[in-house]
Amino acid sequence: MARLLARYAPLQVPLVEGFEPEGYLELGPGNEEKVQKKRNPYVIGEDQDHARILPSLVLEKSDRRRVEEYAVQAQANAEALCRDDEAWVLRTTNEGVKAYTRPVQNTDQVAIKHIVEYDLPADHVMDLYVKLNYTSVVDPYTTSLRSVETYETSKYEWLQAIHTYDPLAFGVFQTMAPRDYVTLDFVDKEKMMLVSKSIEHPSLPNQSSVDNRWIGSERVFRVPFLYAVKAEGVSDNKTRLVIVHWADIGGNIGRPLYTALAIINFGNKFAEEFRKKLGAIELEITNGKMKVGKTTPSFLSDPLDGGWAKDPEIIFEKLRNLNSDKELQAN
Repeated sequence: MARLLARYAPLQVPLVEGFEPEGYLELGPGNEEKVQKKRNPYVIGEDQDHARILPSLVLEKSDRRRVEEYAVQAQANAEALCRDDEAWVLRTTNEGVKAYTRPVQNTDQVAIKHIVEYDLPADHVMDLYVKLNYTSVVDPYTTSLRSVETYETSKYEWLQAIHTYDPLAFGVFQTMAPRDYVTLDFVDKEKMMLVSKSIEHPSLPNQSSVDNRWIGSERVFRVPFLYAVKAEGVSDNKTRLVIVHWADIGGNIGRPLYTALAIINFGNKFAEEFRKKLGAIELEITNGKMKVGKTTPSFLSDPLDGGWAKDPEIIFEKLRNLNSDKELQAN
């Protein structure tokens, strides 16, 4: 069944010229050399620069200063990956969304970068992204999410440890084991940037399993992770959104080609869905029903304030009510 599903996986991603799907389909134990000979573009050569991912912070106790120092390092790591350089290789172009890969040191899992432009102000795009970050618009597969610890910070808009649980891997057909993420999430308002970087928190010990890829397994694999989103203003009404994603779900759990294709496809679908949400919200803004962006008091505020909402409509209703309450106060 897994091989049958894998056979259809490439069809979900518009591929660049020269991609040989038969090379992807032949992937399996003992076939790595065959794939290399087919020059599959997802096989990264050793002649390209490997990115470095900051190791996960291991916390033995609550330590605000150490956490904020780590956040600064994680942001610098993410900013380096958000920049354009020749090490990023273009893999797909889908409805204006460009997806790139780049090899990473000490892992077979490549980093993925999506770049997409929206005809909206950068502060509107980033504010809406942050507000929707924990909803099904960004990740429809999460079934549990909570803030583990919130840290006082003088540098960031908010800074907190988050625990996320996904019962299945999205579209990675031979990676059906449950997994969880413990991440340090924060927003830099000045740079309009969101970063999520894996850590080990004392209240959530790592319960990873070396062999955890069977459907129905109750074991949970803890995922090393780096995710970053940066909104760059191209002009007053045009935004370049850069999204970087890297997750090492284990050498024997997710084969790199499956993972890369799944994440690229996932990012393409998100960009399409996010564009629809942006269009609907901008219409409500034009009609005076909702306000977002840097002129609002909730600009880039903690989206978990008041609890986790997976349904984006809950977030939108809060914004509508907030605007209505202010109008009533003004009158």
